[in-house]
Order: sequence, then C-alpha cells, then structure tokens
Amino acid sequence: MTDRTQDIALSQIDPPIALLRMVDKGSVEYLELHDSVADVGYLCSISVRPTPGTPGRYQIIDGVHRYSVGVDLGFETIPAIIKENVTDEDVLLMQLQGNAVGKETEPIEYASRLRRILHSNPSMTLAELGGKINKSAAWVKNRLSLLRLKAQYHKYVDRGEMPLGSALMLSKLPPRFQPDFVERALLLPAKDFKRIAAQAITEYRESVQQGKLESLTEKDWQPKPYLRPLNRVCRERDERLNGSLVIMKEGCQTPLDGFYAAIDWVLNMDSASVELAREK
Repeated sequence: MTDRTQDIALSQIDPPIALLRMVDKGSVEYLELHDSVADVGYLCSISVRPTPGTPGRYQIIDGVHRYSVGVDLGFETIPAIIKENVTDEDVLLMQLQGNAVGKETEPIEYASRLRRILHSNPSMTLAELGGKINKSAAWVKNRLSLLRLKAQYHKYVDRGEMPLGSALMLSKLPPRFQPDFVERALLLPAKDFKRIAAQAITEYRESVQQGKLESLTEKDWQPKPYLRPLNRVCRERDERLNGSLVIMKEGCQTPLDGFYAAIDWVLNMDSASVELAREK
C-alpha cells in the first residue's frame, strides 16, 4: 500500500464499505467534534482509497465523522490520506484497528468483521488477528463468542441495552437456554448477571456429565454446510423469493457482502439456516 496526502472535494467522497460506528449527530462526541472543526479546522486527515470501479472518486476508510462534520459545515474540501492498492480486507483491518482504540458502539458488527477476516484467511490464528489490531488472542476469542448469541438478541448488544459483560456470559449458555436468561441480562447489573449465569453454566455442565442432559454447547456443535436442493436454488434464481430477505438478515452493505451471503444461503450457512439447525 502507498500513501499520498491532498485536499479532496467532499463531493468526490463515497461512504465506507461498512460502518463499525454509526454517525450520531446528537451525541456529545459528535457535537464536540463539530465545534472543534468549526473553530480551528481539521487537525487530522481522513483516510480514503480510490473507489473501486469509479475513477475520480474516493471511498472513506477512516474518518466518516469528520467527513460528516465537513458536510454539515458546508466545507468544500477535506484533507485526506489517499491509500492506493487497498483491498476490501485491508479496509476491514484498518477499520478494526481504528475502532479498537476508539469508542466501540456496535460489538456484534465488530465481531462479524473479525469472523469475516478469519474466514477469508483460514490459516490465520486468533493470536495473529489479535496482533493486527493490538489485542490478545483471548480478547478476539471473547468478541467472537458474541456471535453465539441468538440473532434476535444482537440488537440489544449493539444498542448498548445489554452490558457487554452480560452478553458474553449469555453467549456461553446453549442457545435453547438463552431465552430463559435474556431478561435478567437486560435488567440486572453485569456483576449480578454474571454470578447467575455462571451458576447456570455450572449446573448445565454437571447435568451433561451425569447424563441427565444432552450437550448442545457451541463448543460441541458447529454448523455443517450442505447444498440446498438444485431445484430450490433454480427456483430462487427464477422467482427471486428470498434474496432481499437474506440480504437484510445478513446485514449486507456492499456487493461483496451480497455475493458471500448468496454462497452461505446455497450452503445452508446463512444465519437463519444456522439458527434453525442449532435449535433442532
């Protein structure tokens, strides 16, 4: 990757391929940034890359809040570091690195990006990925464990309604037991819920060891890909019955996201299929 710095017209800038932190224009953080830029201008450049397939335009890698402030203030240009020869994977890593030292507002989305990088690099270890974002292997493993939560609970974590510590403990419970504890995870202080969840996990493991309960932990169970019937795939191609639902369910934001979501759907590895298989 090579870098060069120049002022770029705001009208030439495109949004990033994915947002790890949504722009909340009513937040204290945003308003303080707005006032600072209005008073003294930009102290830091945003980083961009040439928008793939669109000459003369640039896609944000880091700095969407600064870009948004510039638009609000009516600025015509913004100082930018232009990074050449940057792949989508490079962008994800740079976003993760930047977010790792900033305010993390969407832990589930962050964990999904970590998983995508690991899936794209099967030989990469948790320690290697952690090294790229200045985190330990244990930290990466913990964040990935959030994806074991039932899909309908993800919104509570990303909205900040469920403390992160409580979400991590809830994810250690088998999916079929999570509904029994989710209300307490939302209402109780994290330290109180951790104690309750830890006791439930211990009782569950003891029941499994004693043969009183079949083990369904995430550690023991992993989804296995298998092809959908060919006639089902052909019907989807012709009638387009589920495509938009899959795209929405998987949170696709780029054509590349949609491509891999389609592959997951064909292999029954989309989130809805995995959730159904886990419940069986």
